[in-house]
Amino acid sequence: MKTDFHFLNGGRFISRGHGLHPERVIDSIEIIYVLSGRLGIAEEKNDYDLLPGDFLLLYPEKRHRGTLPYPADLSFFWGHFTGSLKKLAKLPQSGRAARPEHCALFFEQLLNESATDNDAVSCDLLLALLLHEITLPNRAADHGKHLELAEEAWQYMRLHFAEVVSIASAAAELRCNAAYLGRLFQRNFGQSFADALNDLRLKKAAAMLAGTSCSIKEVLFSCGFSDPAYFRRRFFRKYAMRPSEYRKLHAKIHVNTE
Repeated sequence: MKTDFHFLNGGRFISRGHGLHPERVIDSIEIIYVLSGRLGIAEEKNDYDLLPGDFLLLYPEKRHRGTLPYPADLSFFWGHFTGSLKKLAKLPQSGRAARPEHCALFFEQLLNESATDNDAVSCDLLLALLLHEITLPNRAADHGKHLELAEEAWQYMRLHFAEVVSIASAAAELRCNAAYLGRLFQRNFGQSFADALNDLRLKKAAAMLAGTSCSIKEVLFSCGFSDPAYFRRRFFRKYAMRPSEYRKLHAKIHVNTE
């Protein structure tokens, strides 16, 4: 059975708390998978800071070197293999494994197979499984990016709630698709952008009614509402009373500032 890459040799590195990855140029491809600790390494002008679950592919005929002393808790798998550089270019050079336990398992099986029967076909198939693992999308990392984008939309809303704001204007500001941003916002905050915007505006309006002498019309316009009737309906739905009643209720509450 033919595969794209051929495994040569490999092993597991366990640090003694001193030393540095050697500076060298090799004629094969090297894969590194960190199990624990932190590995600092560079290839040509590119620096990599690898933590547990991270992988790195080092290209042949390119100089690589360590950038940080080996910490005492560092351990990583390494393996050398050959194959088409054109096929290699389709693989991510570094990243965080989507399923770290699978990467560690396949690497361990690969090294065990290499050390016992040395069945070349089995080794190459296990290498193929390992390389396939590193191409899988990292859902956790994707979720982090999605959450960050949703939170940026929330911050945009907080800054511009008094203006004409929509998911479309937020998406234009964040340079992404409006429908996509709307789905992310709903998924992360449990409500639509429009509902969250209305809630925020109503909370700001309630605070102004309780803490200022502004007229109700001034309040609603200051909080981004343009239709007094709509504002009153939404306010009653949220607070079960009219804006004037809310103001009277909170005017009776003693506020101590000293």
